[in-house]
Amino acid sequence: MSRPAETATAPRRAQSGARAGLIVLAGVVVANAGNYAFQLMAARFLGPPPYGDLAALLAIVNLIALPLGAIQVWVARNVAEMHAVHDGEGIHWFVRRVGWYALLAAVFGSVVLFATSTLIERALAVHGLAAVMITALVVVPAVLTPVAWGLTQGLERYALLATLLAFAGYVAVRLLWRWHLLRAWHRRGAARKAA
Repeated sequence: MSRPAETATAPRRAQSGARAGLIVLAGVVVANAGNYAFQLMAARFLGPPPYGDLAALLAIVNLIALPLGAIQVWVARNVAEMHAVHDGEGIHWFVRRVGWYALLAAVFGSVVLFATSTLIERALAVHGLAAVMITALVVVPAVLTPVAWGLTQGLERYALLATLLAFAGYVAVRLLWRWHLLRAWHRRGAARKAA
C-alpha cells in the first residue's frame, strides 16, 4: 500500500545528469566570474597594502570554508536518501537539526575570532582591527551556506543551487562596488571641505 504523501503529489520528472550538470556548471561559472571581478576590483580600488590585508583575511575564511564542503556532500546525501523515499518530515527534522548545530558552531567560531582578533591582527600584520572583526562575521554565512547548498542538491533543485552559487559572487562584487562608491563620495566631500 502506498503512503498518502506519495499519492498526493505527482512524481517529479528526474533531470538527466547532463542537464543538471550544465545547470550547476552555469552557476559555478558565474560565481567564478564574480570572484574574479571581485579580485580585480579589490586590487584596483584598494592598492597593494590593503589588498594584502584582504588576501590574508580571505585566506582565513577559505581555510574555514574549504572543509565545510564535506558538510554539503553529507547533507546532500542524507537529504537525497530521505527524498527518495518521500520522507519530507525526516528531511525537515534533519536539516533543522544540522542547521541549528551549524549555527551554534558558526557563532562559536565568530566569538573565538572576535576574542582573538587583536592576536590575528598582529600575527598577519593586518592594518585595521575592523577588517579582522568583519572577517569574524563572515564565519556565520560560511558555515551555514553548505547546509543550504546540500539541501538544494539533495532535493535535486539544481537551478536553485546554481542561483545560490552565482549569487555569492554577485554579492561580493556589489558590496565592494558600493564600498568603493561610498569611499569616493567621502573623499569628494572631504576635498570640498578642504577647498
